[in-house]
Formats: sequence, structure tokens, C-alpha cells
Amino acid sequence: MLRSRRSCACAAVLAAVAACRPADQAERPAQDVVVLQPPAAAPTASASVTSSASSEKAVPSIATIERPKNPACVFKASSWMNVPPLRLHTTDPPFATASGPEMASVHVPTDVATQGLIVELDLGAVDIRAVAAPKDVSVYASVPIVLGGIFIPTGSASLTLVGSATGEVRVERTKVPQELTELQVPLDATAKCSDVSLKDSALDPEVGGKAIGQASFASASVPIAPTQGAKPIANLVAGKTSPNVDVLQRGKTETRIRWDLDSGFVVGWVANTSLGKPVNQPGVGYGSGTGRLGRRITSPQRIVRCTAPVRLGATVGDRSALIGTVQPGTRIYLYGNAGEGIEAILIDSSLKAEKGASLFVLPDEVRDCTTLPKP
Repeated sequence: MLRSRRSCACAAVLAAVAACRPADQAERPAQDVVVLQPPAAAPTASASVTSSASSEKAVPSIATIERPKNPACVFKASSWMNVPPLRLHTTDPPFATASGPEMASVHVPTDVATQGLIVELDLGAVDIRAVAAPKDVSVYASVPIVLGGIFIPTGSASLTLVGSATGEVRVERTKVPQELTELQVPLDATAKCSDVSLKDSALDPEVGGKAIGQASFASASVPIAPTQGAKPIANLVAGKTSPNVDVLQRGKTETRIRWDLDSGFVVGWVANTSLGKPVNQPGVGYGSGTGRLGRRITSPQRIVRCTAPVRLGATVGDRSALIGTVQPGTRIYLYGNAGEGIEAILIDSSLKAEKGASLFVLPDEVRDCTTLPKP
């Protein structure tokens, strides 16, 4: 083509040669880009050009879930029992549930109030990275933390992450004890990352100080303040709970008390006139339990086992994202098409898709995997 153009230029007037060469040189970069540009990916021998091209176009269109670059905190736990519902975005419905990961980590962004948490799970057969809504993640105090100035939760009382900054989080006990009425402040506080954990713990029962005596409420409702001489911020109503309290400090008109409740301890100042002698009262027992059935597995179109890791995605509504990796050797039940890929169920994992959501794998990554007999 270049020779043809030069012959044409030489047949013209010699003065036109100088004008022909710049045009020739200007065309070379465009031609070189076309010739040297490599294909996006070579199609496999077993795949048609059409299916390979559609697969190559699908992969870049799938979003990925990334960790926050500078997290406020990173919490880690083995055998985490309170795995939250897994999402692609905080505003999306969950796409799956999981339980009993061998290892888990929760990455807290510096503004948890407006951003989701990033949860990473090692489920043995599959590694997952997903988004969790802050309201769904329970954390626990590993040291005494005073909430709202008057309440110290036990190490087994769940707390919610409501704020964050570098190296610290703000936690709240959203389930206010029924014995606290007319509460004028939220039961929240700022804590260091090291003072909070994904798993519950045992705290010293003498939080707030050592008892120097006992007393009981002398009236049905007792105002309590966080500090001596301060304005009360709540009323204490015993109801069916024992009205007996530990006395931590005595003043001329007020007494500092500790009241042992099921989810924590109330510590603050009450009027001396609101207390009397301790009384005998039968104890009350507590208990709870939950249960859940997994999603029923229907007959798959194909069951495969792969020798290489396989990327795993999830779809909820019109949103899809790659969420993890299926480890080699894991059985993958394959169903029909699901958005960007093939719907999949991992029966060797505790990861279960929620109603209205689905998990999927990419067709090219399971095409050459070993097909297993159906049960």
C-alpha cells in the first residue's frame, strides 16, 4: 500500500513529492496501532469465537468489591459465629448467608455511618469478600466501656458500629434495657479498636469499682445521673428485676450505685432518699435459641470439580459483582444462566444464596473442569 502511494506521488509533479511524504508518515502510526494491537484473549480450542467474545466482554463489566484503602479498624476472628447477611451494597438486599468461617476479618472504613463494612471470609471451600451493613454486624466490648455515661455492657451484649475515625469506633447498645426509662441520651461511646471484638468475652463483674455495701430501691422509679450533682438522664424501674444494688460510694445527699442487669451494669448517682435496705427476691432465669433451614438444592444441570481456582460472583436485582474465589477441588453445582455467568451452588460450603439472589461462576472458568456424576 505504501509503495503504491509513493508511485503515485512520483508520477506527479516533483514539487508534490514533498507534500505526499508528510501524509504518508502521518498515516503510519494509525496503521501500526491496528497491526500491533494484540487481541484481548485468545479463544480456547473448545470454545467458539462467538462464545469466547461474549465471555471476554462480560468479565470486565462485572464490578469487584475492594477493601477501604485506609480503614479505621480491622477486626479479625476465627470461627466467627455471627456472620452478617452478605451484600453487594449496603442498600441492596442480601445475596447470601454463611456460617462458621475458619477465619474472618471486618474492614471498617473511616466513615462507617455512610459506608458499608467489608467482610472477608475463609469458608474452606471458598473465600468471600462482601459488603455488610453496619447494623448487621455485632461487636462486643473486650474491656469495660461506659455508654451514655451510665451503662456498662457485659462482654456478651452486642453493640452496633455507628461511627468511626482512624483508630477508633463509636459503638451503641441499640437495644435499651427495659429497666431504663425516659432515657435522654443514646447508650453510645467512642472506643479504641483494641477495646472492641467480633467475639464476646468475660468482663470483671466489679466494673465501676468495688462494692462497699448493698441497698435496694425505695421507690418504683429512681432518677439516675452520670456524675455527682449532675442532672438525671434516666429513671430506673425495677419491675420484675431485683431492686438490690451495690453501693460503690456514699455522699451527703447522693449515693453511687451499680445495678446488675441481664445485658450490663447501670452505674451512676441516685438520691440517698431513693434507697433502702436490701431485700430478698427469687432469681430469674433467661434463655434463647434460634434455628434455620438452608436453601433446598434442586437437581443441577452439571456438577463439576476444578483443578484451578474459580472466580465467584453474586447477583441481586440488577447489580452483580465478583465476591470471591472457589478453591480447587470444591464441588460446584451448575444450573442455568444467571446474568453474567452460570448460576452455582456450593454444597461443600456454608455460603447459601438468599431468596431473590444467586451465585454464579464464569463459563470459561468451568468449561474444562471435571464433570462429576449426579447423586
